[in-house]
Amino acid sequence: LTADTARFSSGMGRATSSVKRLIGMTAGIASVGMAVRSVAKTTIEFDKSMRNVNSIAQLNEKTFKKLSKEVLKLGGKTAQSPQTLSEGLYDLVSSGFDAKDSMVVLDKSARAATAGLTTTEVSTKAVAGVLNAYRMSADQAGKVSDVLFKTVDRGVVTFEQVAQGIGPVLPMADKLGISLEQVGAATATMTKAGIPAAQSFTFQRGAMLGLMKPSKDLEDAYEKLGVK
Repeated sequence: LTADTARFSSGMGRATSSVKRLIGMTAGIASVGMAVRSVAKTTIEFDKSMRNVNSIAQLNEKTFKKLSKEVLKLGGKTAQSPQTLSEGLYDLVSSGFDAKDSMVVLDKSARAATAGLTTTEVSTKAVAGVLNAYRMSADQAGKVSDVLFKTVDRGVVTFEQVAQGIGPVLPMADKLGISLEQVGAATATMTKAGIPAAQSFTFQRGAMLGLMKPSKDLEDAYEKLGVK
């Protein structure tokens, strides 16, 4: 009962320490493995998404790889994930923009989304829709983004509501010579006065339709004013 167990205890201590180190190393290796798998999965998904873009853009391999690098670089500048950006790029290319112009629009849209008022997906589709409706070039993307955000800032409306509701208004606005700034100002004014965003766009569309298909009284007024 009084045997000397010092050596036994010392050996057990060393063995326990070794086991703990082994467990720590194993956990570390597992964590590294998970990280590697995560990076590999993300890389594969990004490449797949960019290949979808190229199914429309039809770029040669060298130009395609250059485009992929530009998207990755933009991700670092805007804190947007490469996957999100590649999906936005797909929407732009699908909308009729070439790869070069799509990157210009994507850059402005992603930077706008980084401000925190919307997502890159919503911003990209909204800006592209405006550019197409007014037949504007890609280098006007920054201006369009500014007007849309100013509409949100001055009115009682979210960017998502603007993006969803402004589409049907713009083709008629373009035909009537009504600018995006005027549409945005009308939207901000009406929503600030308590009119819901969706209803404000309905009102604008109705008014524009009335101008395009005038009543007899309006036709008479047009004639007196010399409007053709």
